[in-house]
Amino acid sequence: MLAGLFEENKKAPSQTIVRLSKSYYYWQIVLFLFWISIAIILIFLDLKIFGFLLACLVTYNMKDIFKVFSTIQNNLIQMTLSSKGISLCDGKTFSWNSIEDDKIIVKPNYAASVISKEYLTFKINHIEKEIFINNLDINSLRLKYLLKTYRNRHLNGK
Repeated sequence: MLAGLFEENKKAPSQTIVRLSKSYYYWQIVLFLFWISIAIILIFLDLKIFGFLLACLVTYNMKDIFKVFSTIQNNLIQMTLSSKGISLCDGKTFSWNSIEDDKIIVKPNYAASVISKEYLTFKINHIEKEIFINNLDINSLRLKYLLKTYRNRHLNGK
């Protein structure tokens, strides 16, 4: 009975592909449209100076919106997890034998206390790698679980 508690979850996939989160970028577009709407409303409410300044600020940041659209269209693979190791978007693959001290860390954002930045960190040849995971389509708890599962599969030779 106790042995069943420590068995590996066989439902975990043999490989997990992690991409950028589309919903994260859709919310950026919605926020952009919200600020454009506020600028237009301010202009029509005879607060033309504030509306114009806000419209100029939003227009200046419009280049970021075009980056968001291209990011959504490309939807490139950012990371692949498997029992062999971790493959990153730059083509580098790291074996579980060379990965040390893999963990999820949270860095608080003191400017906005609600939003914290989460990172996957690990060491390769005593060099620490840090991957920002807030904008990925996987949450930190699932990532931590998959890291543990794939490392155990590697160690057990599966």
